[in-house]
Amino acid sequence: MKNKFLLCAMFLLIIAGIYVPACYSQTPTYTCTLANDVQTAANVYEFDVYILRTGSNIFELAGFQIGITYNASALNGGTLTATWVDATTDAIYTAKNEQPSIIAPYTSGIIRAASFEPPGSGLGSIIPNTASGARYGRLRLTNSVSFASQRLTVNWAFSTYPSRVSAYVAGINTDITNQTEFTNTLGNAVLPV
Repeated sequence: MKNKFLLCAMFLLIIAGIYVPACYSQTPTYTCTLANDVQTAANVYEFDVYILRTGSNIFELAGFQIGITYNASALNGGTLTATWVDATTDAIYTAKNEQPSIIAPYTSGIIRAASFEPPGSGLGSIIPNTASGARYGRLRLTNSVSFASQRLTVNWAFSTYPSRVSAYVAGINTDITNQTEFTNTLGNAVLPV
């Protein structure tokens, strides 16, 4: 009887030891930022996309889907093409093959970039908490004609094609999207300059 009790107690402790660490895992906090915008030509506008860990919990990136809105009337009747500028992605992403995806076909007023394939727990990029974070890439918007004399008004999207962030929390790919953590420091100057 005493051995049976000890065996049951050991079994419960083993089960608790397996599941308790997952219960105490905490979701990382972050900020995603649009920054450093510049118009490089009458029909070209560029800006950076950053991810910064803001808390003390390790942030292992599992996915990053980007939706960006813009003022379609600024296109001046032209056609917009969105591309990532070569060699502008920080090494923490390229080393883990988490580079920005090819920009998906989009409707007027929204740019869509699907997430990379989740790498698996322990294989994702560890997002830093220094300076402005890690640059995911520089997005170039090229219009087929000069932009109209108005603001492009670029911003994060959360409805038609929502921006989303996922991280590995206790080894599980978890959507940690918090719309209040997506910031925009773009000047959005009147185009063309």
